[in-house]
Amino acid sequence: MRRLSILRHGKAQPDSSDGSAKSRLLAILGERRSRAFGADLARLCLVPDQIISSDAARAEGTARLVYEGAGIERSLTMAPELYHEDPGDVLVVLEALALEEAQHVMMVGHNPTFAALAEALCAAGGGEAIGQYSPGTCAVFEVRAETWLGLKPCHFRLDRVFQPGDYGD
Repeated sequence: MRRLSILRHGKAQPDSSDGSAKSRLLAILGERRSRAFGADLARLCLVPDQIISSDAARAEGTARLVYEGAGIERSLTMAPELYHEDPGDVLVVLEALALEEAQHVMMVGHNPTFAALAEALCAAGGGEAIGQYSPGTCAVFEVRAETWLGLKPCHFRLDRVFQPGDYGD
């Protein structure tokens, strides 16, 4: 069964050295929780085969630390378009970049896009609303399809939600 995890980047520093929002780094708490989340995913046998990440520093840092915490060395698939993408277009990015052999893909990005996407997938799949999508929140969906191509919201069913307070404190 295929899975899609939608992870909002970890807790970030309020500012960056160059003043750019895109270059904001993870805060120490965000780093700790991202590593711990990766360790939890490994313990639960839910480490993604592929991570597609926004190229913002806080998202890329989160993605790298998830793999590090899981004890896995894999390269990331970077998707600059995830920085300010419309929620409906995130599935287009998934279709374009997901490796066909990947059974579990994680996408790491930002609000309001990721919260809106997770809520839309929950609603289409008959699931309950997730609620607050704080930094470090991850919704894991079962994907009822044989391929990453042509996905529609009705193909997703919420499996579980990880909240940042569940790990790394």
